[in-house]
Formats: sequence, structure tokens, C-alpha cells
Amino acid sequence: MPRAQGQPGQDRIKKVLAYIAGHYREKLEVSQLAAAANISQSECYRCFQRCLGVSPIRYLLQYRLQKAARLLRQTSLPVAAVCSEAGFSHPSYFAAQFQQLYGCSPSAFRRQVV
Repeated sequence: MPRAQGQPGQDRIKKVLAYIAGHYREKLEVSQLAAAANISQSECYRCFQRCLGVSPIRYLLQYRLQKAARLLRQTSLPVAAVCSEAGFSHPSYFAAQFQQLYGCSPSAFRRQVV
């Protein structure tokens, strides 16, 4: 069933998601995401919760991890390069978050899908 037109926050969230897609490799803060849609940080949090059911930072983390998984499947880049390409600046944090989402290390994930 299609969503009702004019759902509060839909246009705003689209702007923020487009910004994330173009800038996910950079260090991003909620203030930057909110500015992309010309809204306050608190409205940014509300829009994400209402439209996606997660916080903006959680969405960004999941987006980056999905990008990393795609890179691990489709390239032969070293894991450290995948970490950087996906927008993570700390390999240990990347590995821990990847493990939490996918249930294995980035290296093990690559071995499983190749």
C-alpha cells in the first residue's frame, strides 16, 4: 500500500539520504545531515525515527557496512582499503561493527562469498 502523500519528513529524509549517499566516506555529524535538509538536529532525529525507525548515525553506520560488504564481495581490495573506502577511519571499530552485523570478520565474510 503506498504511503500517503505529504507524509511529514519524507522530503526531508530524502535530502538527508541523498547527502549520505554522496558523502558517506567523510566524517559526518548529525549537524551536517540536518543542514543538508535545512532542518534542526532534533528534527533530523525525529524524521529518521518516524520514516526509518533508526537514528541518523545508526543509518549511516548500516549504510557504510553495506558498502563495505559490497566491496568485499566485488573487489579484491585489502580489508584496510575497504575500511577506508566505506568511510571508517578506525579498522578495529570497522571490524567490530562488521562482526556485529554480519556475524563474522570482514576477511571471513570475503572467504565465504568468494
